[in-house]
Parts: sequence; C-alpha cells; structure tokens
Amino acid sequence: MKSKVNRGVTLVEVLATITISGILFAIIGTIIGTFNISYERSKTIRKMDNEIQYIEKAISLCVEYSNINGYGFYIEKNEETIEIINIIDEEHKTLLTYDIVNKKIDLALSNSVEELEYIKSIDINIQDASKTGIMVEIITIEDVKKQSYHGVFNLR
Repeated sequence: MKSKVNRGVTLVEVLATITISGILFAIIGTIIGTFNISYERSKTIRKMDNEIQYIEKAISLCVEYSNINGYGFYIEKNEETIEIINIIDEEHKTLLTYDIVNKKIDLALSNSVEELEYIKSIDINIQDASKTGIMVEIITIEDVKKQSYHGVFNLR
C-alpha cells in the first residue's frame, strides 16, 4: 500500500488566507479608526462644555457677590480685556478679567486663572436700557453660541 505524503499547503491556499486576513485587518482598522475619531470628538466636546461651565460659574459668582453685598457693578471693555468691576466704598475692585489676546480668565474671588482652549470669544454686555442685568455670549471654536442672562441689582 502506498501512503500519501502531505507536502504542505498550496499556493492557492496561501493566497486565499492572505486575502481573507487582509480584508479582516482592513475592517478592524477602520472600526478602530472610527472609534478613535469618535472618542477624540467627544473629549473635545466635554472639554468645551467644561470651559463654558467654568465661565458661567465665574460670572455667576461675580454677580452673586455684588448682589449679596449690595456693591455697584459695571463692565469695562477695551481691545485686550473685558473686566467685571465692583464699586466698594468709592474703590473699584476687579472681580473677573477676560484676556482677549491670551484667552485667559482671571477670577479674583477664587484666585484662579483658566486658559481657554476651546472658546473663540466671550462678550459681556449690559442688557438693553433697563440696566437690570448683563448678557453673556460665548462662542466656541466650533461656532456654537451660548447666551445667558444674569440679573444684577446695582448695575452702574
């Protein structure tokens, strides 16, 4: 009786295996790439939301501080900064400074400085002629607008 000698795999089998493996690796690579892009996008959105919340909280603290203590309150703007300032017994105390050029917020009430990476601009304006509050407009790097209103009792 003759026995069959197994000499290995054929060229067709090797090519079929390589082709199937290549297709599987391409699919897996695409899936991983898509997940990575999605993760980076959600991380950016989270950081942007955190910056917006920080700005909102900082301005709310300034407004509450003024309202609770009955201090006068005004906004001073120039090309480089926007400041929220209290008038305390004829003295002027800067509560918040937004550095437009360097995109930093300096909150005097908590001695903290925050660098803004995802915020394109912040604008703080006195609300119309009623002078009962300020309107804050934040624009992110993705051109998302966020507006909020803060009532101020002693707006000057």
